[in-house]
Amino acid sequence: MGQNNKSFGASAKRVLSELSIIVVGVLVALTVNSWNQKRIDRASEREYVERLVQDARYNLSVLKELEAKEGERARRLRIVRQSLRGLESLSPDSIALWSSEQILAYEDPNLRLSTFSALESTGDLRLIQNEDLRAEIVIYSDAIDHNRKEIDRWVDELPDLFEQLAMIRYGAVLGNDSTDYDDCLNCHILENGVGDIRLITLINAFRQNAANRRVYLAMMETKTDSLLSVLESSLPGL
Repeated sequence: MGQNNKSFGASAKRVLSELSIIVVGVLVALTVNSWNQKRIDRASEREYVERLVQDARYNLSVLKELEAKEGERARRLRIVRQSLRGLESLSPDSIALWSSEQILAYEDPNLRLSTFSALESTGDLRLIQNEDLRAEIVIYSDAIDHNRKEIDRWVDELPDLFEQLAMIRYGAVLGNDSTDYDDCLNCHILENGVGDIRLITLINAFRQNAANRRVYLAMMETKTDSLLSVLESSLPGL
């Protein structure tokens, strides 16, 4: 009986020893796996932030350029309007040229937003450990989406303005179905440069449309600049 107890005790010790080795091995493996996953996550976080910095710099450059163009467009259309009222000295030909160039010229803000979309759609936003940066990314995405919709709303008004432009007539020069905008402008400008009040009103509508688009471009520029500052300040710590 005593021999059996000794044999059982030795077996139990051996089993416990082997079990302990297995448990320790599993714990070590889990620790190594967890450490490795954190290392991968931190590498992914840095890669995301570097891509966001590149995208934000590109977006800021695009927005600044477009905002300047919309500002110049609004300025020139204001001069056209003033000339049609006899308050500026543009010639009729210059009025028509400036009007057609500024009215027909529009560029959509083609921003790089794929990295922002990927962070939100894949759930990888959780990889961004800095809470302020994470919040700034969400705020930025929402703000850009809102402002783009507002710009699109003003762009959606352009076809109606074009239609009104084509329908306006000064004398029996063009039919109501005309889409020749340059001729349409010319036929509404008198030799002394003074224009039909309807054309003046319409040019002002185009000017206001460009000014409104510029407001939202400026808002996006401000948001992008703010995000870029946060992104660049976070890079050294990653």
